[in-house]
Amino acid sequence: MSAEPSGVRERILDAALELMGRQGASATSMRRLATESGVQVAAIYHYFASKGDIYDAQLSVALVDYLRPELKFDGLDALITQMDADCVTARESLAHV
Repeated sequence: MSAEPSGVRERILDAALELMGRQGASATSMRRLATESGVQVAAIYHYFASKGDIYDAQLSVALVDYLRPELKFDGLDALITQMDADCVTARESLAHV
């Protein structure tokens, strides 16, 4: 089994952000997204079950960039770990209010 190409998921997300930002999510086709990200359509479905999943992933990244612009993440796993830690911190802070 060969190693998974590095950065494919991130390329898809970057292309999705550009396309969806420019023309809207509903007007962004998976075929166009594949072309823009340099992958086959099947590769997109390997990482995401639907266009909605891609949109959700982009929304999560954008939200954290807005809330925590001082942090940069190496990938979605690192982002999710930080979001979980932020939630714990927020709950602890709110428990004392």
